[in-house]
Amino acid sequence: MSKKQAVWAIAASAVVLSACSGGNDPEPTVTVTAETVAPSTDPEVPSDFRDDATRASLDFAITVVDERRQEGGNAVVSPASISYSMVIAGTGAVCTNEEALVSALGVPAEERENTYLSLAADLAGREEADYATRLSGLILSNSTTGRADNEALSDLAERYSLSHMTVPESEIGITADMWALDASDGRRDGLAAPLSASADYSVLLNLSYWSTWSASADVTTLDFEFEDGRREPVPALELPALAWEADSGTILELPTTSPDSTYLYYPDVAGTLGDLTADDWAIPGEGQEVVLTVPTLSASVTTNVENLGDQSFLASGCENPGFGASAEGSLASQHASYEFGVDGIAADHVGDVVEPGRETTTPDRPGTNAKIIAVDRAFAVMTVDEETGWAILYGMIGDPTVRN
Repeated sequence: MSKKQAVWAIAASAVVLSACSGGNDPEPTVTVTAETVAPSTDPEVPSDFRDDATRASLDFAITVVDERRQEGGNAVVSPASISYSMVIAGTGAVCTNEEALVSALGVPAEERENTYLSLAADLAGREEADYATRLSGLILSNSTTGRADNEALSDLAERYSLSHMTVPESEIGITADMWALDASDGRRDGLAAPLSASADYSVLLNLSYWSTWSASADVTTLDFEFEDGRREPVPALELPALAWEADSGTILELPTTSPDSTYLYYPDVAGTLGDLTADDWAIPGEGQEVVLTVPTLSASVTTNVENLGDQSFLASGCENPGFGASAEGSLASQHASYEFGVDGIAADHVGDVVEPGRETTTPDRPGTNAKIIAVDRAFAVMTVDEETGWAILYGMIGDPTVRN
């Protein structure tokens, strides 16, 4: 089976920690590739801290998506990647906005590193023939400025199981893009937004997820109600699913082979996606077998998560002299994507989205009396880590016909 026949969902984010410029170009000191894994260290952490962290991470991502989504459009982020970036960027930092960080990350500063190392340890290289979930990262030092403390950064890289490279300023852009290409197995040709060439060091993360369907899907059409009031037929898939009735909608689990499940939230009332919280995604007991009709989609979104509303998390609130003189942390843009096609959930494979009329095999459906659910208005989608419940990807889809 080729990878184009698989289910893909990819997210990546970058943290840029910048300091003052100066110095010459020494020769690169370290050469590595993107073949890294999430932390192998799995600290003993009380379950309450892990639960608080995963809930806060998802709530923060919902806020990001809701604020960044244009009315009637789509937005996708990786909650795990955003939160983990913020933890790494804030390691050892002196922050004046600790209250905002606790709100976004869910745990106090003294418990933050171990809690998120414990969560990320489960993302290390889980890969089979038909699915994978993995986290990789790189610390990129600028040898031209000469201000970054490479020994301290090497210690940081070791603690978080990241790669560490030192390159001259002129090579930062191409090095970062080559790393993104390697980390995504060629599915992305570079970062979502260029790194600052004058930054003393950058921390890059790539979180990848893919899985095949565990049941075949039939191609059909669906009358979809857009948020501007239009109702038009859109390409769709019909496939078996599990359903749970929630307080304000229906939660649906898609049939993927990956143990890391993907869920949809189909609201009872249009226009209420922004009111969701992490608690709304709680699974209430045993699911019901249903036949699901869901639009195909290809949503690829770049999001700047540095500031939300009146909250500035790292850009103006943290100093980290341990990694270089006058170092300050900031969060760069994140790129995340979802795509639903006949073979699964795909990213950056727009050509795999099928139009009605493509011949497919008959889905493995529940019994003839099974309830039929058509996701015919704006919905939310989320992929979660099986072991921890940490949201890997989260999106709101208002226009499934947009292909990007």
